[in-house]
Amino acid sequence: MTFVDINIPRAEPGEITIFIAGEHGVQERVLLLSPDPLGVRVREWHPGNWATGPETRVVSPEEIEALLDDSGRSRRRVTPPAAEVRAWLRRQSR
Repeated sequence: MTFVDINIPRAEPGEITIFIAGEHGVQERVLLLSPDPLGVRVREWHPGNWATGPETRVVSPEEIEALLDDSGRSRRRVTPPAAEVRAWLRRQSR
């Protein structure tokens, strides 16, 4: 099963969906981010949970920034572009 086969909900207003390509032995990931009073709520799908549903957690915006930085260093494709995700994070911290 691949991410194409799963049913990821559409992002609601105020949310953003991110795809991080899997390359060089790193699995692909789909993250649905939404604002949370304690940071950013993350629902994450990856090959280990395509069929069972997302892992859910709340993280700091800095953790998402670090994930984007790591993906960039590893030259993994991020969709939408990291700059758009960073702009979304800035809007949430207002």
